[in-house]
Amino acid sequence: MQIQFIFFDLFNTLVHFSPPREEIQVKACSLNGLTIELDMIKSAYVTADKLLSFENSINPLFNRSSTDKSRFWAKYQQTLLSEAGKNVTLNEAGEIFKTVRSIKQELVLYDDVIPVFDSLKQLGLNLGIISNMDQNIKSLLLKLDINQFIDVAVTSRDAGVAKPNPGIFQYALTQASVSPAKALHIGDDLEGDVVGAINSNMKAILLDRGEREIKNLEIPVISSLEDLPGLVLNI
Repeated sequence: MQIQFIFFDLFNTLVHFSPPREEIQVKACSLNGLTIELDMIKSAYVTADKLLSFENSINPLFNRSSTDKSRFWAKYQQTLLSEAGKNVTLNEAGEIFKTVRSIKQELVLYDDVIPVFDSLKQLGLNLGIISNMDQNIKSLLLKLDINQFIDVAVTSRDAGVAKPNPGIFQYALTQASVSPAKALHIGDDLEGDVVGAINSNMKAILLDRGEREIKNLEIPVISSLEDLPGLVLNI
């Protein structure tokens, strides 16, 4: 086994929102007088998240002013609703996004995280996180009770750049004292996680938890982290 260090994306890879972000969107739209179907929102997130990855690659959100951040999230919301078949103005989208942010939600671990972390540690592997989150990740890891598994945790604020920029991957590799050839990154974002990692000469696996129906890729695709320990042995 060549792999020594496995890095994970955070959002929609290790953790998810509760209630799910799609349900929050439906509720927020309803509170703003807009009716939208849950299934339409689920598929629309694929395009909206691509916009997020693209914008982060140009200028990470944490580097932007409050006004520019608000403008981006309004555009993100507008794109999301447009993909779901609902056209709204940028101002209307901004108001809906404010409602989204006001609805109480929390981050929870997927059920497969702890068992797989245990298995990977038993294989002698080091584990890390590479995330575009713009806040203190250490306090979140403690709250999620996974801090004991994580050897290195890097955010875009730490690195000064965001995924898919190779700089954040290179920063994580430096912090982990591992070469790209011995590192693997797993995430749910094709551009941000997979392309970014490959462009940094790391190996990559795409995690598709059944929401995107991604096919015909030349890189490994898994539907659950439970597939990971067996796969790592053959990389």
